[in-house]
Amino acid sequence: MLELHSFYVPGRNEDVFLSIRDAKTRLRISPDRAGIGFKNLMGRGFIRLTSGCLWQQRISRTWRLTFESYGNCEPTDDWREYKIEADPNPRGKVPPETGQSPLLQLAKVVE
Repeated sequence: MLELHSFYVPGRNEDVFLSIRDAKTRLRISPDRAGIGFKNLMGRGFIRLTSGCLWQQRISRTWRLTFESYGNCEPTDDWREYKIEADPNPRGKVPPETGQSPLLQLAKVVE
């Protein structure tokens, strides 16, 4: 998010240019992780795609930051509409009906 915001200049450069390859290099992460980051930012309403990429012509995607003004319009603040959904099976939590039954069966002493 901070990398994208560093390219934003109000009134002059409101389209933010950053490809997955450039994000990978700047943040020192894998391309998959950079792609997931863009998808998460789009899904949560922080950025919106304004034009796609043409890798043959070396044209990267352009993004719009929804929390900043764009053109002559006020910020849309799409991120405010995002709702956090509870994970039905969070990691580390064992459903009470299953419990630790495999471990208990191994440790059970037959009387």
